[in-house]
Parts: sequence; C-alpha cells; structure tokens
Amino acid sequence: MYLRGGNTIKDLTKGAVPKTLILFALPILGGRLLNTAYNIVDTIFVGRLGHEAIGAVSLSFNVIFVVIALAAGLTMGTTILIAQYVGAGDKDMVNKVVINSIFFIGIIAATLALVGFIISPYILKLMGTPSDIYSLSLSYMRIIFVGIIWMFGYFLVSSILRGIGDSKTPLKFLFVSTVINIALDPILIFGLGPIPMLGVSGAALATVIAQGVAAVLGFHYLFNKEKYLEISFKNFSFDYQIIKDILRLGLPSGIAQTLMALGGTVVMATIADFGSLAVATYGIGMKVDSLAFIVIQSLAMAVSTMIGQNIGAGLNHRVAQIVKSSLILASAIMASYTLIYYFIPDVLVKIFTNEAGMIEPTVLYIRIVSLSYVFFGIMSVLNAVIRGAGAMFQSMLITVVNLWIIRVPLAKFLSIDSGPKGIWLALSISYAAGSALSYLYYRYGDWKSKAVVSKKETHSEQLT
Repeated sequence: MYLRGGNTIKDLTKGAVPKTLILFALPILGGRLLNTAYNIVDTIFVGRLGHEAIGAVSLSFNVIFVVIALAAGLTMGTTILIAQYVGAGDKDMVNKVVINSIFFIGIIAATLALVGFIISPYILKLMGTPSDIYSLSLSYMRIIFVGIIWMFGYFLVSSILRGIGDSKTPLKFLFVSTVINIALDPILIFGLGPIPMLGVSGAALATVIAQGVAAVLGFHYLFNKEKYLEISFKNFSFDYQIIKDILRLGLPSGIAQTLMALGGTVVMATIADFGSLAVATYGIGMKVDSLAFIVIQSLAMAVSTMIGQNIGAGLNHRVAQIVKSSLILASAIMASYTLIYYFIPDVLVKIFTNEAGMIEPTVLYIRIVSLSYVFFGIMSVLNAVIRGAGAMFQSMLITVVNLWIIRVPLAKFLSIDSGPKGIWLALSISYAAGSALSYLYYRYGDWKSKAVVSKKETHSEQLT
C-alpha cells in the first residue's frame, strides 16, 4: 500500500477486481453526481423563467462544454501518467509530474479564459443563435469563461488525487461547492433583499463562485494535507519530457473530447434552425441523459486509473479481468436505465419544466436516445481501457470518426425530413456505431504496447 499519513492511498493492483473497481468508482460517481447537480439545479431554477432562459443556458453550455472537454482531456493525461508512475513505484517522478502539471495547466486555463470572453459573441453568431435568446446566452457564457480557471483548477486537483488512488477526497471539496451553488442559485437568479434579480447571469455567477471554492479547497489540501505527495517549487524548471508525456497522453483525449463537444455544438446549431423550443427540448433531454451517463463516465474514469496502475506495475494479466468486470457492470447499469427511462419519461421531464409545449417533444427525445444506452456504456468502458493503457491517439481517432463521420452528417441528413426527431435518431445510432469502433480496436489493435512506463522498464533503466 502507498502511505498517506496514517491512512492508505488505494493500491489498485491488488484485491478482487470487481470489488476494487466498484469501491474506487463510487466516490468518483459521488463527485460526478454533485457536479451534475450544478447544471440540474441551474436548469430547475432557470426553467421557472421560461423556455427562452432554458434555451440560452443549454446553448451556451454546449460551447462551454468544449472548454470543459479540453480541461478533462488534458488533466486525464496527468492522471494516467501519475497512475503509471505510482504503479512503477517511482515517487520522485510522481511529484515532478504534479508540479509541472500545475504550471502547465494554469497557463492554458488563463489563456482560454481570456480568449473565450473575447470571442463569445462571434461564436454565438456563428451558431445561428435565435434572436430571442442571444443576449441571455452571451451574458451566461462570458461569466462562465471568466471563472474557467477555477474549473481547470478543480479538474487538476481531482486528476492528481485519482492518479495516486484517492477518489474520495475530491468528493469532499465538490460537496461543499455544490451546497454553495444550490444556496446561491435562487438568491442570484431571482434576487433577495438588496441583491437584484440576475436571471441566467445569476446562475452563471453562482456556478463560478462555487467552482472557485472547490479549487481553493483542493489546492490547500494538496499543499498542506496530502502526505504521499511532497510538492515543492524550489529550483523549479519545466521538465519538457514530462510536458511532452502529459501532452501525448492528455492532448489526444483533450482533442477528442473537444471535437466531441464541438460536434455537439454543430448538432446544437442544427437544432437551433428549428427554434428556441427545440433547443430547450434538447437541453432538458441532455440533463436527463446526464443522470445515466455520469454513472458510466465515473466507471470509465475508475477503469482508466486502474488499467494505468496495473500496466505500470507490469500486471497485464489483471487487465482482462478489469475489462470483463467493467463491461458486465456497464451493460447491466445502462439496460436498467433504458427500462426506467422508456416507461416513465414524463416524470423525468416534469422535474425540469411544467411548460405544456415541452413535455411531449422531450419525452420523444428520451425514448429514442435511451434505446442506445447499453451501446454508450460499452463504448465508454472500452475507450477507458484504451486510454488507461496510453493509446490516446487511437481513442481520439475513434471519437473523431464516430462523431464527425457518423453523428454530425447523419443528424443533418435525418433532420431534413424528420426535423428534431431525426437528430435524436442520429444520436442513438452514433452510440451504437461508437461501441462497434471501440470494440474493433480493443480486439485487434495494439493498445497494450502504448504504456509510457512499466515496472519492468523502470527497473531495467535503474540497472543501467
């Protein structure tokens, strides 16, 4: 075990695979649930302002998600690199990766915050934003961009801790942050006492403040409480090999997730052609999807770290066990969601809106997309295995082909005659296609040879 004060950092190279996987994934799921609560709470409160407000937040968030995807991808590189060095037992390199990541990711976050704020109006115009939600969308988007550095900060802290096997501590920071967000939302959206009614801008401001708290708490813990790490900036200089490794592992994932988010933005632009009601329908539909997807995404994050540590430790025989257990678990979970969503979609929709005109189209969205949930689960798990092994470029390629060759053109084509329904069908079909592409590379590809470091390699280097 790896020591942290009087406690232990989770060693994912030992123990029964299903139990280890589930126990490691549960805190990640808790964090994802809390993170999703940010957007769900925003949507519930904003929904009381009408479908225009829902449409503005949904459309803006599609753009913001491009940046979130980049942050998640780049920090995933840090997670995998740390996990492999932890598995190899090289603590000095773990600390070097942490220090270089803090500086490197910080520079990227500050740059994106500035650029995003400046170009927000041009992005909205390029997307063909309906005129009745343009000003609301711009206000929301710019406030979120200003606080983007806090988002990157929390993502980085979480990725570092996951890499060393600690999936529980980030959950504590996010819990505090979510409570703050829930408390601030009604106050800033609707106003209270001397605080004016800020509408969708208030929802954005509440999110930024809450994310700032999570990031500050996270960095305080890294520098003052975490005993496994020994972070020191004395005589710091960029280690360009580490930056190169982070980029090699994180950039393909970042590009893949960014391209996925951009694809979602293109799909949103297609939806926008059908008016703000269609945009709002998609926005609520995605929130309902997220309640299912976060379970699998949490499992996938756990799988990547677990694969990374076991490959780093040279325990390739456990990899097949991890894959089998995670696929069975993912399929069972998503099949359950499909059954529930298909038969009670109206109950889910009414959580977000009581506007009569939105119930029926959103129910249609949920029923169509939920039929592909099992495929989404298989795709997510297999891509997590591939990423955990270090085959980031191949994972990116699968995502790009699935999104830009299948989903985006299909959405455009099917919407010509079927309207928004055709777009929902395209989403469902693309999940099935993505699972097939992921399986083909997992079955026949060279992903097992892509590790940055393994215990055997580290020992041989030390002997020479």
